[in-house]
Parts: sequence; C-alpha cells; structure tokens
Amino acid sequence: MSWGYANNNGPSTWGGSFPNAGGKSQSPINIVKENVQCDATLNKPPLVCKYGPKASQYILNSGHGVKVHMEAKGCGLQGGPLEGNFSPDNWHCHWGATSEEGSEHTIDGQAYAGEIHIVHWNSTKYKSCEEAADKEDGLAVIGILLKIGKAHGEMQKLVSLLPQIQYSEAKASIPKGIDIGKFIPGSKIYYTYPGSLTTPPCTENVTWIVFRDPIDVCEEQLAAFRTVLVYKEGDNAPSDGNEGKVVKCFRPVCALNDRVVREGKAK
Repeated sequence: MSWGYANNNGPSTWGGSFPNAGGKSQSPINIVKENVQCDATLNKPPLVCKYGPKASQYILNSGHGVKVHMEAKGCGLQGGPLEGNFSPDNWHCHWGATSEEGSEHTIDGQAYAGEIHIVHWNSTKYKSCEEAADKEDGLAVIGILLKIGKAHGEMQKLVSLLPQIQYSEAKASIPKGIDIGKFIPGSKIYYTYPGSLTTPPCTENVTWIVFRDPIDVCEEQLAAFRTVLVYKEGDNAPSDGNEGKVVKCFRPVCALNDRVVREGKAK
C-alpha cells in the first residue's frame, strides 16, 4: 500500500495495512509537563550527542517529505536512557500546511511549526540499521521542535538544496555539510519515553528523546518545505487538492496509555 498524509492514505488509514499502527505504544504523544518524572538515573551517565558537519551525506525527496542520509562513523548517541551506542542513519523534517501546526509531538497540548527527527540504530548489538529496524531495542530517535523566529543557518543550507529535489526520489549531495549538532537546543533538557516510529511500519521499538525547548527557524525556511512534490518527474500530479505538494507530513498524537515520560539533561 502507498501510504501518505492525504485523506485517502493518511494516518487514520495506516492500521489497515500496518497493524503496528494500532498498537498501545504508538508515537507521537502529547507530553504533559506536570506528569513528567524527573529521573536522576538518566544522568548516570548523561546522554551525549556527537555529530559533525560531514555526517550529513545527501538529501532525498522520499515522496513523503525530506530526508538527509547520514554517515555513522564517529557519530551517535550514548548514555541517558540508552544502553550501548546508537549510530545515526538519517534525519528528516515534519511540517504542516501552516506554521500553527506541523510538529508531531506536542507539549501541554501545544503544537509547534515543525519537528526534526534524527533516527539512530543500536550499533552495539546490530550490524546495520536494517537489522536493527524491527528489534525491540533497535532504534532511538531524537525529536527537535521548531518554532517561527529568526532564520537558522544550518537549516538554510538544507533549504538551499530543495530546488534540486523537487520531485519524489530525487537526491542531491550536500557540498557545504550540515552540522545537525547545531540543532540541539542550548538547555539540553529532554523528555524520554518508549514509543514507535511515526511513519509506517510504526514498529514499537523506539526510545524517544524529545528536547523540551524548541529552536527557531524562519517562516520562509519552513514554507520552502511545502514546495516539494509527492510524485516523480514525468508523472502527473495527483488530484489531491494540493497540486501534488507535500503541504503537511505529520502524524497526530497517539494515546500515552500506561507509559511514563521521564526528564533528563544531555551533556
């Protein structure tokens, strides 16, 4: 099945072809601050995020959004809620039709204009992201909330490449590099909980690390994402009312059920 974010193939339909989407530990969620548990064990040792400008290899239009593939060598996560080392596979963005929505996670019911996800796999136990993808302890994803404010320098490097990947499956190299580490908020306070991928197959094997404080991007940067297309070059635009553009690509929040959200601070 071809999934997406339109009425005929959007999140409400995913459970029909991807049973995990109907599970009890799905993501994203609404994080209620007063229910978050401060956990000192998350700082023994603290979470460490290590990246660099050469880690981002190339940018791809996935047909669902924009994805940046990463080189795992010398980069990754360790400490905090994680056991072992987690290497990066990709980072990608979620956004809405307007800047009043677009983030996947919400905090106290507040949605943000967008959200960056950095996807990692357990490289201590597994040999590749593909091998780790369906394992219980296979994945960890960082979530970074975006709000409208001043332009972000590293984000602009990505935005400048979007004209090269307008059509689905188009990709482009990143000659200047993008340092994803510069998207980490200054406070480094994060929420963590067990959840799932927010896109099919929605496997429930993700340790989520969502930074509390959003970072700024400007309206023009976010609007540029809404120009990428869901169809391949040479194909006809689908009659989806959006001229084939990815005007929104976020999943609504899911029930927390009996899960606990904890708070820690990265080093």
